Amino acid sequence: MRRTKRRKQELEYRMLQNEVNPHFIYNTLNSITLDGDHPARARHCRDGHGAVRG
Repeated sequence: MRRTKRRKQELEYRMLQNEVNPHFIYNTLNSITLDGDHPARARHCRDGHGAVRG
């Protein structure tokens, strides 16, 4: 019983990670694009060259 419960918790944790990670990446890239000190880097990310798409 404990193994089953532990396994279920691990799977739930992985599911949450998979939901959070894309949002984190998007927000990070969005912050870079708003960085006025590096306009070339911002354009690069905005145009999708720095993004991981899936």
